[in-house]
Amino acid sequence: MAKAFFDKNHKQLYKVWGDENVDLHNLDVSFYIEKDISDSDFQDIRRDIKKPVLSGDSVVMEEPVDNIGIKDEDRFKKAIQDRLTAINNFLTNNESHPWHDAISEYKTALEAIDSSSITYPYKKTIEQYCEENSITYYHPLQIP
Repeated sequence: MAKAFFDKNHKQLYKVWGDENVDLHNLDVSFYIEKDISDSDFQDIRRDIKKPVLSGDSVVMEEPVDNIGIKDEDRFKKAIQDRLTAINNFLTNNESHPWHDAISEYKTALEAIDSSSITYPYKKTIEQYCEENSITYYHPLQIP
């Protein structure tokens, strides 16, 4: 069973993770509303094809309003850069974390993507691109 964490004040999604040890996430769970989500919902979140929303006491999975995909190369590059920003923050502040090397490898793989070789509009997410190209990836909501 996976977990979703929502900010107590604004009810916004903050983090998601699978069945990993809570201690790996550097998160004081007392500041968040913790909800169980199915493993399939977790995978849809990781693929960035569904968004969990807190509705009352339940988690509702919503499909994105816009079509899934990336319109042009500039937006693809921005999506990569947004992920690299989260990764760099993690790597700088968590050198002894057990995921450090794996996330560093993900960073290297993202930096190596040739966005000019992709046909736009690209009808998938960055995470789906990673899956299809055998890149082990971490959604920004998973990064501790």
